[in-house]
Formats: sequence, structure tokens, C-alpha cells
Amino acid sequence: MKISEPRRRVLVALARFNMLTTGQIYELVFRSSKSRTTVDRQLRYLRDDGLVTRLERRLAGGANAGSGQWVYRLSASGWRIYRTGPYHSRRSTDFHALTVADTYIRVLNAVDAGWLRDDFYAEVEDEAYRSVRGASIRPDMYLELANLERRKQLYVAVEVDKGTENRPAIWDKLDRYVHALTHDDGVYEVFPVVWFLVGDGQRAEQLKRWIRERQPRYTQYFRVGLVDDFPDCLR
Repeated sequence: MKISEPRRRVLVALARFNMLTTGQIYELVFRSSKSRTTVDRQLRYLRDDGLVTRLERRLAGGANAGSGQWVYRLSASGWRIYRTGPYHSRRSTDFHALTVADTYIRVLNAVDAGWLRDDFYAEVEDEAYRSVRGASIRPDMYLELANLERRKQLYVAVEVDKGTENRPAIWDKLDRYVHALTHDDGVYEVFPVVWFLVGDGQRAEQLKRWIRERQPRYTQYFRVGLVDDFPDCLR
């Protein structure tokens, strides 16, 4: 099957982020286009070819606020082309995946605003996973950013927190990051600051408390912020 370049880029975006709304696909693939009908047309072709599946509508928020949008993911056929491993059918929206995509889009918006350099480096989900001396760390995103206002290079590991992990789970995650930090043998050029991005202030204060309790000597390597404030919190 011959796949046109615009449709290939849609499939690559879906393979990278696992699940995207129509608006997110527009921002990731067609943001230079003046018309949003382009994304609708390409998605229709991909559905007709059996390469993507469409889930229920959801109310869009975050970086793509607006009316209800469809949610898309790769079909089993699309998965076999662009991903490896078993394909798991899913009919419900993965809001964690959509929030990760929103966070990445906000970085693109900061580039457009002129305070982040456009040649930033990003790894998403399994691209960002590392194993350091037996410690597996699995951030949702790893970023290398150049803040043009402060003339500073930033190294960031993003943990999108939906408030579902309890204290033992967060403590285990902190322990693994600290183990990787103290045993890093060149896996990272510069060990990243870990940003936990949350939905509300109450969860933010809870995570800050757990960080102080579990890793008081390494608090400078962990930050907590609202997902809606990222990446402006890096300014």
C-alpha cells in the first residue's frame, strides 16, 4: 500500500503518542496549514484504508480547547507497520496519553512564541525509557530545550501525573530516579530535572510532601507544577 507523505506523518504521530484527538493531530502535523479540513480529509482516507480507528468524541481541553473531537489511534494494520510488539484493542480514551500530547504541543507553542529554540530534542514514552545499573526509569517525555530568554540549556524528564498513583508508587519512582542519578555512567549527558505535572494544587502539595519525605537530599532534582503551566514554568 502506497501511503502519501501527509498520511504517513499522521501515522507516525499516532505511533509516537498512542492516541490523539483531531485537534492534536492538526497541531502536530498540519499546524502550518490554514484550514483544518486538511486533517479531516487525511483521517477519512486513513480510516477508509483501515490504518486508524476512531474512538468516541471527548470534550477537548488543555492546548486544544474547543468543542467535542474524535479520538484516533492506530488500527491493528497501522500498528504492524509503525510499531512492534502485540497490539491491544482499546475502545476507551486514554486521557494520560492525550495529556502527554498536550504537553508536547505546549512546547511547540513556546517555540512559536520565540522563547524556546526550535531545534529542541524530544523523546516520548518508550523512546525516553532508560535502564541505569538495574534501575528502570520511564518518564513520559524527555526534553532537551534551549531557553533563549535565559540563554540556558534545560534537560527535563516529564512525569504526567493523573493522581492515580499512591505514595508507595511515587516513592518507588523517586528511588529509581535517585539510583539512576547516583549510578549514571554516561547514559545521560546531563541528568535531567524531573518535572511532575499535575492537574490541581492539592495534588501538587501532596507530591511535594512525598518528595521531601522520601528523598530530602535530592529535592533539587524534582519539581512539581501544574500541567497547564508547562513549559512556562521553565522560563
